[in-house]
Amino acid sequence: MSEADILALTYYDLMNVYRPFKDTLPTGESVFKTGLEGKKVYENISCALSSFSGGRNSKNEVNVKVESDYKLFYDPSIQVEKNDTIECFHEGKRYVLSAGKQYTLLSHAELPVKESKETA
Repeated sequence: MSEADILALTYYDLMNVYRPFKDTLPTGESVFKTGLEGKKVYENISCALSSFSGGRNSKNEVNVKVESDYKLFYDPSIQVEKNDTIECFHEGKRYVLSAGKQYTLLSHAELPVKESKETA
């Protein structure tokens, strides 16, 4: 059993990874699909979501923007690209996250991710 296999035994969350792509509509118009409309490249991958900040507020005249930073840990054979969208299921809750730059080790991959919500 490898280090990655042993560490994977501690992953209790699941993630789906969506990658932005360019598509052509039947009318011939090109569109760029992002977020959860992107191309699903991984489904039901075991992972661990860990919060390393409690969140930050930033205010403008109309909206309050609340951002929370997290880190995802998963098998190093999975390749997540910067700006991929990740749908993560953690402790019964669904999180939609934006990927940072993946850091890969022999035992696991670490990915900084950000959840962002706009509230009025």
